[in-house]
Amino acid sequence: MESSYITKELDYSSVLKTVCFGLSPLTVIEIGIGTGFSLRCFVEWAPEKAEIKAYDLFDGFNGNHPSFNETVKKFPGVPISEGNFYELHHSIKDNSLDILHVDVANNGETYQFALDNYLEKLTDKGIMILEGGSEDRDQIEWMKKYEKLPIAPVLERNKNKFKILTFGKVPSITLIKK
Repeated sequence: MESSYITKELDYSSVLKTVCFGLSPLTVIEIGIGTGFSLRCFVEWAPEKAEIKAYDLFDGFNGNHPSFNETVKKFPGVPISEGNFYELHHSIKDNSLDILHVDVANNGETYQFALDNYLEKLTDKGIMILEGGSEDRDQIEWMKKYEKLPIAPVLERNKNKFKILTFGKVPSITLIKK
């Protein structure tokens, strides 16, 4: 399976699998499915009784996006729905998620929105996992081209409020806990 999460530097599945192994999540939400790489890690490594749900904009995203029908076929038994990151938080109960994974063309605005609107959705043991977070990732072509707010300064501003850990250079992945 192709994914930006497979690099010479780091196979990011190791991070995702380790989180699942150590946390034994009972509730997982993925927002931004892409090729399904990270969703596959959660399906394979979360406990069998875990409730896993996944959302994407599908055809509503003007860019690289998965096919709804193909994604549903890849993940039988996982509820797959169309959903917008900037709206989904309204339908998720506070203190209900053990893992929230967000990969939606992340930038500093995405990160700040996640901290402001999704952190409260995590259980006490919960972890928010977001694509990006390194300074190198902030320098990629589309971030510059579209003048997106860098992620690293958002993490720097919040490092004393939350537990934050970033792995890798590009694409990088960041774990955040309350």
